[in-house]
Amino acid sequence: MNARRLLLLTVVAIVLVASALWLLGERRIGQELADTGALLPELMAQINEVDRIVLGGAGGRTPVTIERGQDTWSVAQRNGFDADAAKIRALLLALARAQRIEAKTANPELHGRLGVEDLAAEDATGIGVEIGGVDFSHSLIVGHGRTRGKGSYVRLADQPQAWLVDVALAPERDPARWIERDLVDIAIQRIATVQIEHADGTGTQIRSRDDGRRFELADLPPDRQPESDYAAEASAGLLASLRIDDVHPADAAPGQEQPRTRARFTTVEGIVIELEGWQDEGRTYARLDAGLDEALAAAYVEAFEPAAGAEAEAEAEAEAGAGAEAEAEDGIEPDEGAAVAPTQTDGSAPRRTLDDLRAEAARLDARFEGWVFELPGFKGSNLMKTREDYLAPRE
Repeated sequence: MNARRLLLLTVVAIVLVASALWLLGERRIGQELADTGALLPELMAQINEVDRIVLGGAGGRTPVTIERGQDTWSVAQRNGFDADAAKIRALLLALARAQRIEAKTANPELHGRLGVEDLAAEDATGIGVEIGGVDFSHSLIVGHGRTRGKGSYVRLADQPQAWLVDVALAPERDPARWIERDLVDIAIQRIATVQIEHADGTGTQIRSRDDGRRFELADLPPDRQPESDYAAEASAGLLASLRIDDVHPADAAPGQEQPRTRARFTTVEGIVIELEGWQDEGRTYARLDAGLDEALAAAYVEAFEPAAGAEAEAEAEAEAGAGAEAEAEDGIEPDEGAAVAPTQTDGSAPRRTLDDLRAEAARLDARFEGWVFELPGFKGSNLMKTREDYLAPRE
């Protein structure tokens, strides 16, 4: 074999090896592309059938279990208190829409770098997410978020391959973050009076002024004045957009031995909410009850009856006026006594029946019954204000 032929065979061999490597690389790239796409391709079609979400932590522990009943979701670690349905749906939609954009390591020894290691390890940093329905289940481990840009590292629990997905996934590990935190929302304009009594016998009475938007302290000492023009507003608005930090069964709440502050909120319609609060280790806890002052409610409803009658009469007159105009268009002279359509009635205050008010009080009481709620710090501070906190020396 001469040198020229040897060189030619060498070149051919190099070309064949290069072609093989190229084809192997193309096959690998093609396989990776085939594996990209939806992280959980079936979940979007199943999303309305999910009835269980389990979040797992290090050491195989289960910090959060969320279950769907007939009407609502509940958090098992909070004795079945209502779960935040909007937050649950946000998690499910994020997982259903998540797209795999890059294959990462499939080596279990490197999973810890991405936070997707086996959760049986006591030092595991990821969080397991198990989603189930009657006839399906999905299980994955959510690891670290991407350092730069949007995305998260994940691994399906039964596969070694880790992935970068295009959405930020960070399921909460604290069951308190999954409860329905919106407890009650009674606008400050509805509040008529607030009576607060502390364990030492001191107290404060707050009442609405005529405009229904400003409040004043009752029985001011002659040598004192309110600390500010809005000293009473914060306490009067305690039930407005009240969101809780946590919830406990009534017989298992912390600080049961602590002295109590009692507050009674009465609305202009006669809804009464009684609150018993206390503090323990820097947190404020409260138990609430709701009812209806039937006498106040009846007076409130009766006050609207004349207005309701006047509006009905005005509507009848408006219809008569419209009929007269129609007759005039047809060439028929209207009666001399035909009414002119009146101006629109005010209608600024909502009309409520006694049944409406009873239903609202019953709904609130059912929401409160059997629970002690942990209040946000600023709401707790407003509840615990002493009379001295509201006052300043008169100038």
